[in-house]
Amino acid sequence: MMEGPGGPLRDPAVKRELENFVEVWLHFDHHEKGAENIEREKEILGFQANPYWVIYDPATKKALRKQAFTLSVEVFLKFLRGE
Repeated sequence: MMEGPGGPLRDPAVKRELENFVEVWLHFDHHEKGAENIEREKEILGFQANPYWVIYDPATKKALRKQAFTLSVEVFLKFLRGE
């Protein structure tokens, strides 16, 4: 497993696992939507952090799992798999 520059997102096992998800990014530096996205992040997470990963259920509008930035492939895979 790869760790280090680029973090876990470059790892082949992580890439395979991410095929099970729809990726959504909230951009906070956007000149029109930045403030709105910060408020959305606070609503979902309860705080603002960057980067922060969330597995979110749009049907219930609830965060199922949350993970702060990590370089660990193992930690990130466990997050994705709900372990």
